[in-house]
Amino acid sequence: MSTIGSQTTTVFIKKASVKVGTPTLAVARNVTARWGNEIPQEEVIGSDIPLTGTGVLKGTIELEYVYCTDSNLATLIDPGTDGQVPETTIQEILVDTQGTPVTHTWTFKSRLGGEIVGRVPGYIIARLSGPITARPLRSPA
Repeated sequence: MSTIGSQTTTVFIKKASVKVGTPTLAVARNVTARWGNEIPQEEVIGSDIPLTGTGVLKGTIELEYVYCTDSNLATLIDPGTDGQVPETTIQEILVDTQGTPVTHTWTFKSRLGGEIVGRVPGYIIARLSGPITARPLRSPA
C-alpha cells in the first residue's frame, strides 16, 4: 500500500509499521490486503445486460515478516480450546512525511494460517495469510 486517496489526491508513504495482535513488527514486508463485495449477476431474458447486485464481503490478507519466536507465531495460528483459530487484529500504520505528517491506520481482522519461510539468528521469518473477517477500517477516514 503505497498511496492513499482518490485519483487526484495521492499521499506518498515514507514510513510504515504493522501490528499483528499486540506487538509492533519493525520488519514487515509484502503486506497485501484484498477485499470487496461479490457482485452477483443474473441473466435477463431479452437483454444482453445482466442484473447485478451486491453480495457478501470477501477478502484476504497476506504478510511476511521477521517475527520473534515460534511460540508467538503459534498463538496467532493454533486453534484455541474451542477449536477455533483466534481472530487477529492487524493494523498497518502509514505515515506521510511530505509536508505536514499525516498518519493513517488501516485495521484488518482475520483468522490466520502461517508458515515459517526462513530463519535469522534469534528470529524466524514467517508468512501469514487468512480470510478477512470484518470490513477493513481506515482512520482517519
